[in-house]
Amino acid sequence: MAKMNNIVSEEIWDQVALTNPEFEILAEYSKEQFWNEEVKIDGLNKDMIFLDLGCGIGRVAKWVKDSVKEYYGIDFSKEMIRKAEEIFKDSQNVKFLVNNGKDLKLFEDDKFDMVYVNLVFQHMEKANTLNYIKEVHRVLKKGGIFLVNQIPIAEKYEGGLTEEEVDEAMKQFKILNKELNEFYFNIKCQK
Repeated sequence: MAKMNNIVSEEIWDQVALTNPEFEILAEYSKEQFWNEEVKIDGLNKDMIFLDLGCGIGRVAKWVKDSVKEYYGIDFSKEMIRKAEEIFKDSQNVKFLVNNGKDLKLFEDDKFDMVYVNLVFQHMEKANTLNYIKEVHRVLKKGGIFLVNQIPIAEKYEGGLTEEEVDEAMKQFKILNKELNEFYFNIKCQK
């Protein structure tokens, strides 16, 4: 069976942002469902600094911003960030930044209490995914939580990881929960 290739360039994501981002990001949702299906993230509190890696137009921001001190969303698509800034222009504790798609050099060490990644690594080259995992460890505070959904498995995706590669990449964290389904690893861990 051929592997799926979901690796998507910055130019394609910029085009998606200009056309119909709600549909293209999560095609099975209507626009109303996209914005109204609650993102379930446990452990948020008003003292927390939260990073959403691969934030797109800010779907997670809607559900997180009122529960944390500061929300940061990063994406390598300038158009996604532009659209997110437009949507959340009145939110005082929300910041969106264009990132290079390879690292977290925008941020100092030990800045965040939680880093959340959802539906992102499936669109990256393996080297970028592995580097981001290292970078998340660097920017998380001691005791901080890294919640990552959908690390693609190597058997199914170009750029995916084997279970051994996931275990090696995550060895610097304490694994709190690790699930594997037919296509992805979902992991919650702590620094």
